[in-house]
Amino acid sequence: MKPLAVITGAASGIGRGSGESTGKGAIRFGARRTKTPTALSATAGEIISQTPQCHIHCEPADLTKPQDRTAVLNAIASSDANDILLINNAGISHFGTLASNEDTNLEMLFATNVLAPMAPHAAIRK
Repeated sequence: MKPLAVITGAASGIGRGSGESTGKGAIRFGARRTKTPTALSATAGEIISQTPQCHIHCEPADLTKPQDRTAVLNAIASSDANDILLINNAGISHFGTLASNEDTNLEMLFATNVLAPMAPHAAIRK
């Protein structure tokens, strides 16, 4: 069994760097809030070209959606990894007071920063 690194926000920025830095030979699983898997696939392709012995499983997901959280949870639970590392890199912010923000902004903020990281964490704890 190989270790599993679950990385949210893995398509760019710090999440991408986390994927690139994860140990050689590790199974890498990237999930990001996206409507298209293009950036995530490109990142995976670049990592594989640099370390061809690693295995990468990309699961493009919008972790603010319950069905996508369930899919991520199932993918983690079905892995044969004995060591699992969660790097929760995805997150958003809104500026201003609660009163000055639209309800939809606050709902997205909560879904992204609270609910989304709970799915991978729940799967890892099982």
